[in-house]
Amino acid sequence: MTSGGTAGGKGQGRRSGCRVLVVFDFDRSLAEEDTDRWSMQLAGDKAKELWRSYRTSSCPHACWTDLMGATFAMSHEAGVTRSQFEEHMRSMVIHNDMATACRLLGEDSNVDCAILSDSNSVFIELILEKYGLQKVFKNVVTNPARFNDEGRLLIEHCHQHSCKRCPENLCKGAFMDTFLSEMAYSKVAYIGDGGGDVCAALSLVKGDTVLARDGYPLQKKLVQSSELQADLSVWNNGTDVLEWMKTNVHLRQ
Repeated sequence: MTSGGTAGGKGQGRRSGCRVLVVFDFDRSLAEEDTDRWSMQLAGDKAKELWRSYRTSSCPHACWTDLMGATFAMSHEAGVTRSQFEEHMRSMVIHNDMATACRLLGEDSNVDCAILSDSNSVFIELILEKYGLQKVFKNVVTNPARFNDEGRLLIEHCHQHSCKRCPENLCKGAFMDTFLSEMAYSKVAYIGDGGGDVCAALSLVKGDTVLARDGYPLQKKLVQSSELQADLSVWNNGTDVLEWMKTNVHLRQ
């Protein structure tokens, strides 16, 4: 799914409807680690040097997604194969209770689940497939990626937008606005950890909940924000998220 849009944070008042929307960030949220950093364990020295130069004057790429595209190319030149990439990414972990929470959400006919991630479609698909979670998510919004005929991983920007708060390749608030315009929900929960999740969090209204990982940038930014309308709940691991879902979405094992 791809779409243009502007920043979130425009929602006003309470929600209507009888359904619940649960939206997950992927890196260090649904999954325990960051997929890009995990993939860099396979990278050659040249790619790692470029990666370390990000945000310095010596780096030719201002956008993280473009940087990852360049490092994927260098990894391919260094001899990293498609099968090596796939095997390595499948070794990433989703906390057992986070996976359980996802399965229970997927079994509830009154709940819609989505992923909003600045990772890429190849990495997310591989990890969801490993855990049998592909069918849980109604929408997976991320940067499109594919392997070409030579086995090189290619990545594109998710969409274009004009939000000044978000990276140039993805405004999560814009997609939250799209989700919320397509269906009436009684409650929305967003699970995230990073600065790129702020715009999505600010699209939520009173009665919704942002679950921000303890000690990570999202929590630190929202604690200082005067724009946040939703409740803020802090979590450390998948067990915390599962328990919150049982209590607030009334999931049953």
